[in-house]
Amino acid sequence: MKAWILGGIGIVLVLLIGLGTGLFLAGALDGNGNGGAENAVPAAVEEMRQPPIYYAIEPAFVVNVEAERRVRYLQVKVELMSRDQASLDAVERHMPRVRNRLLMLFSDVEFEKARSAAGREALQDEALRQIVELLEEEEEPSDIEALFFTNFVMQ
Repeated sequence: MKAWILGGIGIVLVLLIGLGTGLFLAGALDGNGNGGAENAVPAAVEEMRQPPIYYAIEPAFVVNVEAERRVRYLQVKVELMSRDQASLDAVERHMPRVRNRLLMLFSDVEFEKARSAAGREALQDEALRQIVELLEEEEEPSDIEALFFTNFVMQ
């Protein structure tokens, strides 16, 4: 009977050690017996996001695009969204280079691709990538979350 009791206690201890180890590795325990309470606070603070700030790149871009051996025109108005004013200030500081990159990008657009929603979305993604890349090259804040076409006219 004594062996059964000692065996039962041993099994319970092994299970408790396994449970504690699993909780520690999962991050539920922080090693100080706090149950990870300190880790929960930064996560809550991170979730409190700043409101979006929008920045219009003026004037609108107007470029010639070739389509079926005809010259067509593309007019695009671009706005940026960020939650970091420093990133938008960096865009403004480097506006001549930003406009140059976007002009080169828009000038190289294939008319037929730009007519589709998928083509315009790909163009948006590339334009955003170009701006972020430029800011990173200049070692500036580059937290631009989105680029929107608020006007897109093709003739």
